Amino acid sequence: MAKPPPNLIWIFGDQHRAQALGFRGDPNLSTPNLDRLASQGLSFEKALTNSPLCCPARGSLLTGKYPQHAVQGHAEPLDPDTPTIAHAFKDNGYHTAWFGKWHVDGKDLSDAPTPEKIVPRQRRGGFDTWIGYENKNTNTLYDIWIHGHRDKEEIPQHRLPGFETDALSDHFIAHLEEMASRETQQPFFASLSVQPPHDPYTPARTMDER
Repeated sequence: MAKPPPNLIWIFGDQHRAQALGFRGDPNLSTPNLDRLASQGLSFEKALTNSPLCCPARGSLLTGKYPQHAVQGHAEPLDPDTPTIAHAFKDNGYHTAWFGKWHVDGKDLSDAPTPEKIVPRQRRGGFDTWIGYENKNTNTLYDIWIHGHRDKEEIPQHRLPGFETDALSDHFIAHLEEMASRETQQPFFASLSVQPPHDPYTPARTMDER
């Protein structure tokens, strides 16, 4: 019997230095959950970004192209006709999902910060499920508005409760549990994109402060 294809999850933070992880030997922090994921998955020791700017770096991650051929700058959107990692996995029978910060749909500084910009479905990278937001000009972590779609269901814009990473992780975990419970057992690729530790470096409030 052929071995079933593996499920894959892809998690990354914004402006997270590669060495700022427990399993990389940084003595200044504790990242036990990420350390456990690294021990059970793959760690690309020689991987690096080929752009210091957010949108081009994200465009390169999503498409596999050099930044100048994906997203040239913050004001330039990703071409909706460009194949992404979602298309590659879908072509191989995977269900694909994106949760969190997108930031490859171009930037209009005149946009009101709240509610957030709506990313049209045709510009969501071809993911089967896409629940996220374009960007927050103020980079606040307690006033995030998400929208998107879950398969054929459109998800209206709504405000995340509490700290961004916690709330997005809850959505992500619920999605993983739902995929695992499906009778078809279709393999899945799911990505979680969170803004921290991007400035303003706001930590989650302690339980006593909530």
